Amino acid sequence: MKFSAVLRNQLLLLRQSGRHTILGWLWKMGLLKVVSRADMANNPDTYQVHTFGQPHKFETTLPITLEEDKPPLVDEMAYQSVKLEAPFVAELRDVHLVSKLGICVGSNREIYMESVMSDSYNGSLYFEALPLHMLVERETTRLKAPEMDIACSLIHAWGRHTYAHWFMECLSRLEGLEYYEQITGQQVPILVHANLKSWQRDSLQLLGYGPERYQSWDGPRLKVKKLIMPSFRRQQHWSEPGAFEWLRNRLIKNLPPATDKTPALSPRVFISRGEAVGRRIVNEAEVMELASTYGFVSYVPEALSFADEVRLFAQAEAIMGSHGSGLMNMIFSPKRPTIIDFYNLWFTESFYQMTSSLGFPYACFYCEPAPGADSGQKSGDVIVDISKLKRLLHKLFPSG
Repeated sequence: MKFSAVLRNQLLLLRQSGRHTILGWLWKMGLLKVVSRADMANNPDTYQVHTFGQPHKFETTLPITLEEDKPPLVDEMAYQSVKLEAPFVAELRDVHLVSKLGICVGSNREIYMESVMSDSYNGSLYFEALPLHMLVERETTRLKAPEMDIACSLIHAWGRHTYAHWFMECLSRLEGLEYYEQITGQQVPILVHANLKSWQRDSLQLLGYGPERYQSWDGPRLKVKKLIMPSFRRQQHWSEPGAFEWLRNRLIKNLPPATDKTPALSPRVFISRGEAVGRRIVNEAEVMELASTYGFVSYVPEALSFADEVRLFAQAEAIMGSHGSGLMNMIFSPKRPTIIDFYNLWFTESFYQMTSSLGFPYACFYCEPAPGADSGQKSGDVIVDISKLKRLLHKLFPSG
């Protein structure tokens, strides 16, 4: 029997909610020991916490949309006052990194949630991202394992293969590491995923971290006498602007000179997924015929070098594309670009939350599923209603 994409998505949600229910119950019953972000922040002596940066406050609003399109999921998040605490970096003693996910387990088999995922939307522990097999694997810390005196891990389950999460959960931690190195005068070895993709290596290089600064690790166990753990730079999934400003400034500063192969750069960028596996716009040619009258030029980010990708988005004033990692490139622009996010019924709040905390205008535009595609499918292709898009573009750019 072949399940529909909607059913598969529902099963995934059930699995995640079931995981949250099971682990949450074990935690409340005292059968699962965890150390939360709050535990570390509120016990700076126990965990040797070093705070840096500044808290951040902002007010959320509804995204820009057409009157007939109700913003998915985000309307309940609008009109909130959000306060993000200052980031920190902690020193953890005698811990283990376990499994390919690099989850941090203490000497009493407690799991450090800051190695799993930032807290949930309501501030609760994000057990949805903690695999159930960790209940068994945390017990393997009793076994002998290779040792390191000191290390900082950039390993994260979602950052292994996904461009957006590589920046959100992995690279954003480097600012905290550098703060620790600055106050201690000690250079810390960095652990990364095995078999880094080219854009992961190139982004590390452009940030000033060549291969000599990091080493790959692929499990199953590693004992670290002193683990340097910068906090996640998202709180309740709201992004901390300082982290992305730091990344942007460092990347732009280190950009090599443009060459004759550097593409012409338009301040209005359309992200094409023509070479992607899914979430393609079936009538992209029609979309571009309209979008070009508003100054948009189509680019395929995968066809660019990472340096040129940064260069392109660093001067962007408007970015339009299908819901996906390509929109993460907005963090490279200091110009508060207008973001236009095409989505189907599969939608996450990530880019709404990111644009809200960064102060970028955000518009979302619902697209119908393409013939044969399931509207709830994560990788389903879509069709853009050109007349509706024309109305939205006129609303955003009335002078053309």
